[in-house]
Amino acid sequence: MVSLKNIYLIHRQINSIFDFADGCEQPVTWTPYSDVYETPSSYYVVVEIPGLKEDRIIAEVQGSMVKVRGDRKTKREDCRYHQIERGCGGFSRSFTLPERIDSKEIKALLKDGILVIKISKEPEDSPIN
Repeated sequence: MVSLKNIYLIHRQINSIFDFADGCEQPVTWTPYSDVYETPSSYYVVVEIPGLKEDRIIAEVQGSMVKVRGDRKTKREDCRYHQIERGCGGFSRSFTLPERIDSKEIKALLKDGILVIKISKEPEDSPIN
């Protein structure tokens, strides 16, 4: 049986073969690895985006959807490449969270190539006594 991880890796390899810009050796899209998890008080979206500065990343929350997109330029014009494996070009990821989020309590931190978005959960209604 083929696991979802293996299918994902095959998908990335096939995309890297066919996804080229203007016939050059630079892929135009890539998919950064990510994790989505929750604690009792918050949801976290963690995205690996090494080499990107904050001005190349857009992260937004709309309703229960978290969207992260950006663009990485890595191709140098002053050299001849023999191999390119690092993804470059644009990327876009979307993650659906449960409805209970507090849109006023969202924080993001980019450090060492890891983007961490913390979204607080909306407090549950307390029962009336």
